[in-house]
Amino acid sequence: MKSNGYTLIELLILMGVVGLLSIVFLTKTSYAFTDNSDEYYNNIISLAIDSAKKYGETSKKLQEEKSEIITIGELVEKKYMGANEDGKVVDPRNENKSLNGIRILLKLNEDNNQITATVEK
Repeated sequence: MKSNGYTLIELLILMGVVGLLSIVFLTKTSYAFTDNSDEYYNNIISLAIDSAKKYGETSKKLQEEKSEIITIGELVEKKYMGANEDGKVVDPRNENKSLNGIRILLKLNEDNNQITATVEK
C-alpha cells in the first residue's frame, strides 16, 4: 500500500520541533519588551554632564567665580544639547515630565584647570 501523507507520530514530532523553535526564538527576542527607561534616563544625565563640561570650557563666569550652576534647559538654549521640537528634554520614565529644570553644578579646579560637573539634588 502506498502512503501519500504523514503519520500521526510524524505530525506530533513536527509540531514539537516547531514549538521548541518558537520558544527559543521568543526568549532570544524578548529583550524588545523590557523597560529600559532608567538606563535611558541615566544616559541623558551623562550627556547633560558632558555637555555642561563643554559649556564650562567657554564660560567666563566659571573662570571668574570658579563655580556656576546651569540647567539642562539652558544647555538646550545655548545649543550644547538637543531637545524635542518644543525645546524640552523629556524624561523617559515619565513622558509628561521635562528634565529641563535639572541643575548641574560646575566647579573649576584651580590646580589643574579641570572642570567637574555634578547634578544637584
